[in-house]
Amino acid sequence: MLENDIKKVLVSHDAITEAAKKLG
Repeated sequence: MLENDIKKVLVSHDAITEAAKKLG
């Protein structure tokens, strides 16, 4: 259960990082 939450956070973080890279 906790692992799933961590994975969700990591995925969200990756998505935010990618978006930030695109925005520059």
